[in-house]
Amino acid sequence: MDFLRQVAVDLHALRTEAKRKYPVVKEAVDRALEVLPLLQQQYAALVRTEKLAPGPGHSFFQSESVLRPFLLTCNHTNASHKILVLALSSIQRLVSWDAIEPASVGSILRVLQIQAEKTAYTDVQVKLLQTVLQLMTLAYEATNRKKGAAVARTGQRQLENELVGNEDMVMQAVWICVHLHESSGSASSVVGNTAAMTIRQLVSLAFSQVDSSPAAKRVGVLLFQDLCFISREESGVWLKRTAVSPMSAALAVELLETIVASHKGLFRLDVEFTTVLKQQMVPLMQSVLEMSCNDKHGGSAGSGITGPTNTSITSSSTNGAAGPFFPLLARGMRLASTLLCHFADCLVGECASILHALLEIIATGTYTMDVSKGPQSLSNSSPSLSKSPRALSKSPPDSKYNAANAIANFKEAKSFLAHSNLSIAGASNASGSTGGSINFVTWPVLLSLEVLNRVCQEPDVVAAMVSYPDGVLVAITRTTSSVIMTSPPSDFKPQGPDATALRSGLELLNEQETPVLQQFYMAVRVAASCQCNMAASVFELSRSTANEKVCEKLAKACVAVVAPAVVKSMNCVMRHCREVDLVTMSLKAYHVLATIASRLRANMQGQTARNTWRKPMDEVVLTCLRVLCGFSFPLPDGIRGNTKASISTTGSGSSGSSDTVGESGADDSESCLVTIS
Repeated sequence: MDFLRQVAVDLHALRTEAKRKYPVVKEAVDRALEVLPLLQQQYAALVRTEKLAPGPGHSFFQSESVLRPFLLTCNHTNASHKILVLALSSIQRLVSWDAIEPASVGSILRVLQIQAEKTAYTDVQVKLLQTVLQLMTLAYEATNRKKGAAVARTGQRQLENELVGNEDMVMQAVWICVHLHESSGSASSVVGNTAAMTIRQLVSLAFSQVDSSPAAKRVGVLLFQDLCFISREESGVWLKRTAVSPMSAALAVELLETIVASHKGLFRLDVEFTTVLKQQMVPLMQSVLEMSCNDKHGGSAGSGITGPTNTSITSSSTNGAAGPFFPLLARGMRLASTLLCHFADCLVGECASILHALLEIIATGTYTMDVSKGPQSLSNSSPSLSKSPRALSKSPPDSKYNAANAIANFKEAKSFLAHSNLSIAGASNASGSTGGSINFVTWPVLLSLEVLNRVCQEPDVVAAMVSYPDGVLVAITRTTSSVIMTSPPSDFKPQGPDATALRSGLELLNEQETPVLQQFYMAVRVAASCQCNMAASVFELSRSTANEKVCEKLAKACVAVVAPAVVKSMNCVMRHCREVDLVTMSLKAYHVLATIASRLRANMQGQTARNTWRKPMDEVVLTCLRVLCGFSFPLPDGIRGNTKASISTTGSGSSGSSDTVGESGADDSESCLVTIS
């Protein structure tokens, strides 16, 4: 009875406000007030007969006549602020009491959409979002409660299915949230923040019911597809009226990452979801990386490695300031990490394309989509054609971008490194009394390295990349190795009071402006971690298999790819770095490599395989043990300290020069470089 009494109070208040300006609303209120006493009498009769007061959701409360005056009020585009707040509060009360007929849901969404387009009042916009969420939660939670239970009437079952799987209803709800999010002007505003939280919950509700009916599944597929279009700043096929802003594109990418991470089994097993993911992931990632790295919304990101000039620390606004659009960049990199970690084994060509894009960003600091081929062609072509656009335009077809020429490409990018007065002045606060220039790394490069580091932590992903064509594994190991080996000694130690505050850039989801650039030490540290994680993943794979063919494949990857890059990288770290965590990381990497080689050699039972891999594996083991001994014990005969010469070792496990930069070598007292003669 209290609920009906409060509804009566709302109707009388609405009648007072509407009696002069809105006669149609006044007439609807009068009819509702005529119905209300009848409802109160029925309520009293139910209490007497059933000995229990009917609660929320009882069909007795669902009256179209009571709802109609509030809908008519919101239907007026010129309604006053006071009457809108009153009407929306009453609609919220009816929805929360589950006093809405299913047939009225579409009418409610229609008037909410009208007000979302017209009103500029902040509190009204917040109430619109709250009402949308209440309405959708009511529909989906009702389906959850009744899911699996017997439904007596077929018509009632069809009505519930239409309510949850209704494309138009979900489209209107999502459109209202997206429209208010982009029209708020700032994601940190009250309306922008509320809209973002609301659309996250709506998407979660929609995907929680994709297995309840074919209609609900279709809603999930269409919603995912349109989020992909919004992420590329295109008008959706389903959300046709949506005008997308850069802020909405970043939110759409975040939603896609959440969906894929939460429902990875659905995208792996369901044919429709697998197909739409395969069609969309490469064009989506290429477009997002190009927009964010090349700073479509704020200038040019420039080189991959740059000095800390005043324009290097940038804003993500669209005012033309230099720097990447960080919210979109961070979310795009998180999505790339999720796709690679969960689908590297089943979407080979697509994941290879994403990896090549990340490698291009590391080597050049930017990414440009190949317009001549088009984004979709890469996902449909063989992996051997999934090279980065820069490689396709500058290299012969059979070359390996960022593989054989990885170090040369990275050195070319580092030619942009600036040691200007601005860089010294800009670093003075961070470097304290050092007075020297500090090299900084741009966010696209650092985040790309962090994605590769996460990928290399997954043994299953590394196992999949072993079988990738086009030298993807080679490209990753050599490119990350080149980050270390082309860096001057000053980049191997953090400088300044804030140097110890280490945090992954992939976790900076609340940043609306580009954070301060990180010292290049962070890039060296992440690259070294990537190398060590690669070795650790191969170690886990070698421990979990005794199959001779698999062991041979891992041996080839270890000897020809992982061992040379890791040994040279860790040698460079041991030479220049005095940070405990990096030195410990290097020592563990040597130990892991030696263990891998020993185990794989022991698992090879066939004489041919043993003859083929015995010597290379022995060389890997001996190389690692010699370095460990040189670090741990007094140097025996044949091993001497040398601060100027580069490391040279014998055997295929560490062939080639270290390619270290020949600038300002470490002092004799600080060097732990060894040369094995």
